Amino acid sequence: MKRFVVLVIIILNAICYGVVPAENGEDADSQIAQMRMRRKQAAQNKRRIIYNNDGCDWLDNRVKPPLTVEKFLKRRTTGLINSQVDSIFYCTGVFNAYTHKSTVSEQMGYNGLAEEQRLFAKLLNDAGYDTLEVMVDFGHKNGKEVIWSMRMNDTHDSSKDRPWMWTKWKKENRNLLMAEKYTSFPYGWDPRPSWPWSAVDYEKQQVRDKVLEILTDVCSRYDIDGVELDFFRFPVFFKPQLYGQPVTQKHCDMMTDLVKKFRIMTEDVSLKRGRPLLVAVRVPDSFGYAKEMGLDVVNWLDSDLVDIIIGGGTIQLQTWDKLVAAVKKYDVPVYACFEDSMVPYSGLSVQEQCEYWRAAALEAWRAGVDGVYTFNMFNPNHPMLDEIGDPNLLEKLPRKEQFSPSWFIYRHAAKVGIQLKGGEKYFDQNYAKRWLEPVPQIMNPVGFGFEPNSIVLVKDPYKLSLSKIDGTYRLVDIVKDPDELNDLKKKKAGIYKTMKNELEDWIHKHSQYYELPRQYLKYVSKK
Repeated sequence: MKRFVVLVIIILNAICYGVVPAENGEDADSQIAQMRMRRKQAAQNKRRIIYNNDGCDWLDNRVKPPLTVEKFLKRRTTGLINSQVDSIFYCTGVFNAYTHKSTVSEQMGYNGLAEEQRLFAKLLNDAGYDTLEVMVDFGHKNGKEVIWSMRMNDTHDSSKDRPWMWTKWKKENRNLLMAEKYTSFPYGWDPRPSWPWSAVDYEKQQVRDKVLEILTDVCSRYDIDGVELDFFRFPVFFKPQLYGQPVTQKHCDMMTDLVKKFRIMTEDVSLKRGRPLLVAVRVPDSFGYAKEMGLDVVNWLDSDLVDIIIGGGTIQLQTWDKLVAAVKKYDVPVYACFEDSMVPYSGLSVQEQCEYWRAAALEAWRAGVDGVYTFNMFNPNHPMLDEIGDPNLLEKLPRKEQFSPSWFIYRHAAKVGIQLKGGEKYFDQNYAKRWLEPVPQIMNPVGFGFEPNSIVLVKDPYKLSLSKIDGTYRLVDIVKDPDELNDLKKKKAGIYKTMKNELEDWIHKHSQYYELPRQYLKYVSKK
């Protein structure tokens, strides 16, 4: 009788949780060992191109009901069917504001602040669909892996232009955010000095608990093949980084503990559903740079906490062979991430785009990567998606190995020392050999950056901006609110003069190489 009861319990557990009972006395340790082996095999699957979709599939166009699955997929996904894209990394939103349905996070379009074109998730819901379910179904029907991408600290919700991203949770937990509204920082920002204020502070246990809750919810309800922890959009997790102060080993251990708990959870879910759940991370391509932000990637690899490494993004710090060497000894696949801050894209013909991206991708393939990863490149019909996943084909196609830097190269190089104080020491000058002009002389802690129609110099707590306002250019200081202009010249005349001279020196010095400073020459008085 006792054996019968035990058998019934095992069968009920299998029905409820999807766990296959161990055969021939197989114990739980043996089951998890087998699942880990299957997970490592799945990690080695072919991924010629990983296509990252930020989930804003319809935000550029007015939504015309009825919104069907076919219309939704046509925007960014259907064209991938016959491409070299083997894996879709699908992001459904910013921190705690997603387009997928959930009871533990909030859904975009439901906070009462969304314009009509922001309501595509709600319209899909009304039609009986869920964005993440739709993407998973599409991928699996077409032989493509689908991994949910969670941006670990996306701060697009910091802008006044995106109130529909703002969540009730952040409103009610302001003490868990980095600062008060629109505070500017000398470091840790991209693309504006005031953007990190709405980032969550991972030093707070409540934040790490919330992250694990969000991850657990998605992993336990969707038939995804894995999760990407995207630590590069945007890479700030602990408050000291924003002020140029050291992020300590204690901070690293906090983040490692979170990743470890996440791995334990994914293994539990894997056993219950009967197939592995992969863990991918997107991090800076220099692990030293990453650790100074609180990301101890080497420890994660040593502890078998991650299955896939994606390196790079807004900035690239070194040649790809160095990243490959750092990862390959762990028998973990590694991918090179490309976006238009690294390789020319915007404003070019399709042919020119292809020639630049072919060269960049081939360089990564030659260095030994397992594939390439595109970020913020949303045309599913772009011909490069039929090319950059095949190094043999790339060897035969026309390529442009070098290019003239434009604004994005300034932005790329500047961020090395702005995202992280002293970060320029991780920048390998060999990487810049592709640039036809000299490396921008901005590898220093001075926070130059761009806001719409302006060049900005940051010296905590002041931000001097040469901005176009009402059709004319003015030097103004923006301390907190980007729309609040404070006359630094009257309030702090000495500071104003010093910063004004420094900003004008920079503009004159760089105008011979870069187009953007040339646009401002006639608006500065210094000869």
